[in-house]
Parts: sequence; structure tokens; C-alpha cells
Amino acid sequence: MYAKPGPYRTGVTTIALADRKIEVFYPARAGSTKGEPRATYLQTDPIPPEVLAGLPKPPPGTDLSVTIPAYRNVAVAPGRFPLVMFSHGAGGWRGVYGYPLSGIASWGFVVASVDFTEYGLLSQFTGGSANDPT
Repeated sequence: MYAKPGPYRTGVTTIALADRKIEVFYPARAGSTKGEPRATYLQTDPIPPEVLAGLPKPPPGTDLSVTIPAYRNVAVAPGRFPLVMFSHGAGGWRGVYGYPLSGIASWGFVVASVDFTEYGLLSQFTGGSANDPT
């Protein structure tokens, strides 16, 4: 049953806390996605500019964008929906699972994907976290 998208289109928004961000996927209000582009992210988004500057540049014409089946900041569907908390694995970040998390939200769930800087992508570069790069 859950192998295909559910009855809702999916919205996505980012909540910024003092020390991390949360990507929230949710059932979108009917009609709110009409004419809206699907959400995208760059594979380099979680890498701070100062770290990114030290990495090799991709070959010209390389497309680092990823489109997910969700629409950024559209209206929320009316009703009450269960909350699913999602934790990315080591070396991950809040947006990298956008495709499957959008699918879960399409079935009537709100999905919160928290950036865990303590073991996320940035910690792989710095040996620490965004809050403690040592």
C-alpha cells in the first residue's frame, strides 16, 4: 500500500532553531500546489561555504540539484496528522531523505527530519559538529 504516493500532495518547510534546522514534510492543502514548482536542494547545501571552497570543483555542466516530490511552503491540509520523527544516519543531513519522507507525508503524516550536527555531514569534515568544530 505505501509503495506509491498517498492521497495528499506534500508540502515542505524549514524550521531554524538556535543550533540546528528541521525539515518538515506535511500533507498539503488541496489545490495549494497548483502551478508551484517542486522543491529542490543542492547536494552541497549542508556544506558550509568555507569548507566547500576547499573542495574540488565539479566538472562544468554538473547538475548538483535534486528535485523532490514536495512543494516548498504551501498551505497545510486541514485536519490532525500523526508526527513521525526521522533521524538521518551518520554523515547525513535533514534534506537528503526528501524523496521517501515526502512519500510518508503524502499518506497523512507530518515528518520532522532534524539536522543532527553531532554526527551529520559537517562532522565528517570537521571531526566535530557545526556547534563544536573541534
